[in-house]
Amino acid sequence: MTDDVHTELITGDALLAGADDLQGRLGALLATGRPIRLDLSGVTAADVSFVQLMVSASLTAERAGQSLVLTGFSPKLRVTFEKAGVPVDPTAGRITLN
Repeated sequence: MTDDVHTELITGDALLAGADDLQGRLGALLATGRPIRLDLSGVTAADVSFVQLMVSASLTAERAGQSLVLTGFSPKLRVTFEKAGVPVDPTAGRITLN
């Protein structure tokens, strides 16, 4: 694994209709083995499918010993995660699951 962080900007609606495309994008990023920073500042709408993809990507990265950091949470996006019962550490940018 290399040390150079790849930043990926996620934009537009992050809803169920686009979940397959986003899952493919995330899978390709994770396959590189590079540390990843997902900038969510461009997400205009999100639903629980997006939250599930972020949890899955975080767990996959963790199991592989890979870094995945989430940044750019709007207040609206933070509420979506909270409603889904998925806490995010705002300082570290990591999903905090027990």
